[in-house]
Amino acid sequence: VDIQLFRPAIDTKGLFTLDAVQPLAHLALSLRSNLSYAYRPLVLSGNPQGGTWCSDGTSNCQFGDATYQFSRYRVDHLVTGHLGGAIGLFKRFEIGFGFPIAFWRGSTEPSPTLGDAPLELGRTSALGLGDPMLHLKAKFVGEPRFGVALGSRLTVAFPLGRDDAFLGSGRFRVTPVLLAERHFWRRRIQLLLNVGGHFRFGGETEPWVDQRQCPLPGTGALAECGTGRTLETTHHLFYGAGIGITVVRRRLEFIAEFNGQSGFNGLFDLDPEGPLVSAHEVLAGLRLRFMRRTFFEAGVGMGLNGGDQNVQYGSPRFRAYFGLSIEAT
Repeated sequence: VDIQLFRPAIDTKGLFTLDAVQPLAHLALSLRSNLSYAYRPLVLSGNPQGGTWCSDGTSNCQFGDATYQFSRYRVDHLVTGHLGGAIGLFKRFEIGFGFPIAFWRGSTEPSPTLGDAPLELGRTSALGLGDPMLHLKAKFVGEPRFGVALGSRLTVAFPLGRDDAFLGSGRFRVTPVLLAERHFWRRRIQLLLNVGGHFRFGGETEPWVDQRQCPLPGTGALAECGTGRTLETTHHLFYGAGIGITVVRRRLEFIAEFNGQSGFNGLFDLDPEGPLVSAHEVLAGLRLRFMRRTFFEAGVGMGLNGGDQNVQYGSPRFRAYFGLSIEAT
């Protein structure tokens, strides 16, 4: 299961995560380094599956009591670094790559066990490489300043990230995306639309289920204390829309965007007891150009998840984003 919704655009022709139709000039290079922080991109909560736990250390409480302890599994902090690059070809094509590396830390309640000893704090974490990506972008028709320009992007992600630690999906991901771009007001306003799909092939197809064993109060016997909620990384519908507004020409740009994904087999997680397959968020920030071809980006965002329990894994309660890009012709 991959809980990272934020994936940077290939180059600075686009916005934070959305790609523009226009590719880099022929043999022009772009190098990007990005860092994003997500607060609680995953929160699962529910009744423990195999018993009753109480905050006073007993098992005498009932559902609805002040001491009744729900089962929780949280990824509290997710930090992802991303190194990417691209090269333009013949003013119509662009080839790029991306290497993510992520660290996350979370917590679980009630406390699980490590062998025969309970983990009092219920801490969990992981650090490692995500799924590397290879991109190909192509411009089809149109000019964004005179009408709508159309293009496409094809991304292939390779399953090198640990799929048992929320670092990768464990399968090859193929993402075809249709790109649309339109400019207004003497190119001071840029509108982008990206629509496509994440299709995953090979590897394990079993969903991840929150199943843990914890010592029952008063007995020490182990029982299922997880929520039983299911996460599925299957095929997804992907979509995003955004706007870039030039505040100071060739110096400062304001960016706002919306992006999300929904599973084909469970659109928008409408079933409260069904698997979690969707994620949505909004972002806003600034892009500053200095030293002619060097760009600094910073933005904040939040998940559109209707709360923080059992809804839309991957969309955090808060996100911060920073990026530095260099282009050379």
